[in-house]
Amino acid sequence: MALCIHCGIEVLRGAAFCGACGKPAAQPAAIQPPPVVALAATQTAGATPNRDLTNEVALRTFVGPNYEYYARKWRTGDHLRTIATWNWMAGCFTIFWLAYRKMYLYCTLYVIAANLIYLLQTTTQIGTWFWMAFGLALMVCWGLLGNHLYRNHAQKQVSLVLAHTPPQEALRELEVAGGTSGWAAFGMGLAHMVLAAFISLVQYALISPK
Repeated sequence: MALCIHCGIEVLRGAAFCGACGKPAAQPAAIQPPPVVALAATQTAGATPNRDLTNEVALRTFVGPNYEYYARKWRTGDHLRTIATWNWMAGCFTIFWLAYRKMYLYCTLYVIAANLIYLLQTTTQIGTWFWMAFGLALMVCWGLLGNHLYRNHAQKQVSLVLAHTPPQEALRELEVAGGTSGWAAFGMGLAHMVLAAFISLVQYALISPK
């Protein structure tokens, strides 16, 4: 038989209260603090470590709302073992598409190359049909390779962000670095036209009679 913890009188086994003093016969169970591991897990549940970001989640965040389109194109290319998958915007509106997708290096190279071609077109005796065919070929090349170039660009930018950004800020930085920019497309298109107009004025000044 057990003894009451308050008055020391023996109490029947299993009795909840002492028959002599009427107080609880057993010591109440101590309240245990939550396990440290569980507490730590609760405190960090909102954080997303870089190592937990899968490639698909990072790319989806970087590309933005149109991710499914590009993911489908990339899967098609992987399945067919080719880098050529068609993109109408990349082919028909190359400079605007490059700037819209924040591919500024490619965009700058495109502007330089386009104006050099324009300069050659206006200063050589090569026929118009050649330049039309050349321009069409470039359009087709950009249309076929645009998705592949964007994939390379996205993967490189994602790797840079994950390597140099704290875990809790990674998703936000991917959204800022990626996505789209309508203002960039407008600005780059305007810059392209201004540069072309400047080249035309210089040419006119050089060939006009004194």
